[in-house]
Amino acid sequence: QGLEIVDSVCINGSIKNRLPNTTNLTFKSIGAKELMSSFPAFAFSTGSACSSALPEPSHVLRAMGISEEDAKKTVRFSLGKFTTEAEIRIVLDTFKNRLKN
Repeated sequence: QGLEIVDSVCINGSIKNRLPNTTNLTFKSIGAKELMSSFPAFAFSTGSACSSALPEPSHVLRAMGISEEDAKKTVRFSLGKFTTEAEIRIVLDTFKNRLKN
């Protein structure tokens, strides 16, 4: 939710009914591959863990009504057991600062 203040970011799926450690975001202003190459220090994915090697947009996102164009601007973030609040803050601040420019 820390990225919701950026106009070009959309959280996909239910806010309440979701895994607590995983979120899927669409960045309207940048493609997922470009986004990932812009932040090489952070680990995130363009697909689910079981289909991350597939080049096409997620069939789940498409079934949720997300356009093919937006699906190509969508990434998944997951938190691990040892992810700290400080690490989350670094990612949020870095994304917010970069997306403002």
